Amino acid sequence: MYRPVIVDLTDEDKELIRKLADKQTELYGHDRGYFRLGRSDSSHEIGFEGEVAFVRWAHDVLGLEIDKEVGLNEFGAKYDVYMILDGVRYDIHIKTGRWTSWPQESYYFGVHYGQKIEDSGAPVVLMSYLKNDDTHIKIEGFMSSEKLSKCPIIRRGEYFPKMRYPSRTDNWLTRIGDYEAINNLVKHLKEDR
Repeated sequence: MYRPVIVDLTDEDKELIRKLADKQTELYGHDRGYFRLGRSDSSHEIGFEGEVAFVRWAHDVLGLEIDKEVGLNEFGAKYDVYMILDGVRYDIHIKTGRWTSWPQESYYFGVHYGQKIEDSGAPVVLMSYLKNDDTHIKIEGFMSSEKLSKCPIIRRGEYFPKMRYPSRTDNWLTRIGDYEAINNLVKHLKEDR
């Protein structure tokens, strides 16, 4: 069941996001991820907003120790973050959307088809934040890779349903209201193992 939660980033989190985005830009260039904005905004920074917010949530809510039990994977890794629960490592994909207003349950979000996340066995956690507020990050929820593989594909250039926004690449078309509540993630990981 869809039940989003808000994570508040600290000033240290925001500084870390800027440093990580700058470092990734040095390594890979500006705006060179799967999702290219085509303007001066950093797609790297948008991604790190969600990844750092997930780590903050796992620390604050689950009590996991940052960099020991929960953390970011290295640049270029197949997965974005990891969690260690009862000695078992779980890898997780994080996808982040930046919006002008909070998305509704009926909105759609594209998950990059070319990354083959549907074959990874790792869940996708969807994060959202507002263009004018990089402190409050919403965890929309998570989706198993198996559930993702059953979503329709939206092709590059096609418009998202009910939106005047084209897909910039081939994507799995996910409906925000279909993401499961983040508070069920630990149970899902342990049962799926």
